[in-house]
Amino acid sequence: MEDVLAFLDDAAASERLPSVPDDVTTIGDLGLPPRVTRVLDANGLTDLDELLTRNERELLAMPGLGPGALRAVIDALESHDLALAIDPWAPYECARHGVAQWDVTLCTHFLCDACCGDFVNNSFDGEGPVFEGTPHEGRCSHCNLVRDLRVRQWLLCTWCDRVLRSLGRSIASSRFIMETWTERIAPEVPSIELREVDEPRLVRRDADTIAAKVASADFEGVSTETGELVFAIELKTGKSYISGDAIGAKMGTFQLDQSDCDDITTVAARDGVPVYLFHAQVIDRVEPPTVRFAPVAFWWTDMFSMHDNFIESRTRPRETKIAAYYNTAMFGTLPELVEHLRDGGPDRLKQRIGDEGLPSLY
Repeated sequence: MEDVLAFLDDAAASERLPSVPDDVTTIGDLGLPPRVTRVLDANGLTDLDELLTRNERELLAMPGLGPGALRAVIDALESHDLALAIDPWAPYECARHGVAQWDVTLCTHFLCDACCGDFVNNSFDGEGPVFEGTPHEGRCSHCNLVRDLRVRQWLLCTWCDRVLRSLGRSIASSRFIMETWTERIAPEVPSIELREVDEPRLVRRDADTIAAKVASADFEGVSTETGELVFAIELKTGKSYISGDAIGAKMGTFQLDQSDCDDITTVAARDGVPVYLFHAQVIDRVEPPTVRFAPVAFWWTDMFSMHDNFIESRTRPRETKIAAYYNTAMFGTLPELVEHLRDGGPDRLKQRIGDEGLPSLY
């Protein structure tokens, strides 16, 4: 409760004025450009103490005072260790990417202590939850394991909250692929070891992180005899099924962001191996007060099949990203994957890439 009260106290911060240095007694002492001083004067702002009670929104609402003049005022105040008042109606700042915007709101997640700590240290730049509930047992919405957890709340934008919520499903999906490989594929294809190389995790969303992003597959198949890379896998997760047992809704067409297509092509060109695309179906099963992400099955395809089954590219509904749309007939089943691997399928695809070049995916 103390954390919540401290958070709410920020709304009253606009009533607390900074102390004015002895060498600054008037607006004229700030050294503002004459044009800006004239605009302030025309709007009745001639007293420094009065200026310090105003916030950015209120200044921008004044006739003749635009972003450039506002910037000049802010810079002049900062040079004297002063600042405008905090706007009690300003948009909140997203904990993940540190930008204030109007879709930022209070978002609730059920997290164990370990996952909460990971978010604070690696995703939210050290910013802890604005609220934590009492501990209780349940299924963590991130690691999907039954743990002692708490309700945790952060201020997040719509995009970052959606990404955070999807990660638990991705983690369950990755775990399912590794378990299925160990139990059902490895005994049939002992010459290939599957390794997870890009574990799903929520990183800080800022310019440095985006610039440092390197295309990487989610899994790699490695020869147990030579240690050489045989193939790579890009894993996608959704609630729909493609073929076989009808659990949930059947997928009409498969959608893949063009940026993900580009990553597949980049990895294939860089590492000189075929890259497979897996789709895992993971559905929600209620375990009050939490939800379990339950993997059902997965399907697979290769780059040439993607090329042959491409339909069109268009912007996803309610999004700005462009996605490639494919016929789901390009996907094979688990038994077909085992047969493909046992019969030297990766080597044939590698040879085909050498002979024909990489196929276009959209």
